[in-house]
Amino acid sequence: MRVKLFFIASLIWACAFAQAQSISWRSDRPLSVSDFKGRPDRFSPFFALTYSEINQSYQSDEKGMRIEISHMFISERSWMKKDGADSALLAHEQRHFDISEIYSRRIQKELKKMKFSDRFALEFKNIVEQHIKQMDHAHDFYDKQTRHGTNKEAQATWDRKIAGELAELSEPLAPFYLPMD
Repeated sequence: MRVKLFFIASLIWACAFAQAQSISWRSDRPLSVSDFKGRPDRFSPFFALTYSEINQSYQSDEKGMRIEISHMFISERSWMKKDGADSALLAHEQRHFDISEIYSRRIQKELKKMKFSDRFALEFKNIVEQHIKQMDHAHDFYDKQTRHGTNKEAQATWDRKIAGELAELSEPLAPFYLPMD
């Protein structure tokens, strides 16, 4: 299922309502059917939609440029049709959430390599947008190859690939500072 990604530049945790309706990615907390609280699209040929956001912020202070990347599953915008809800569909949707986590970590990893300059804002924006574009392509390719989770062999291949990438990018999302020297 194609993930609809809402890309925003905002302060993290700015809205208590959004907090209550979102789930941060954690390896020990997989998605459950009950996490999909949105109203299913009855005209959609698909059985589910996973909606997640990658949020980023930066702010300078006496320590340098504080950067934060976060990734959230948005329950109220994600849906699953009851007639299609099964463990295979849930696993397929979990992999969409995992793919977005991979790209969130890639963004963080690349931003940590940045050198502060007068072009910081533009470079920051370009890095984030480049990875979002690649992520959207990865979601489309994942759905195409797995036929939205119905090709079990392709799904198993993707499951292994995604697990490997998560293991390779093992550093979790966390705020960090970029020196401004």
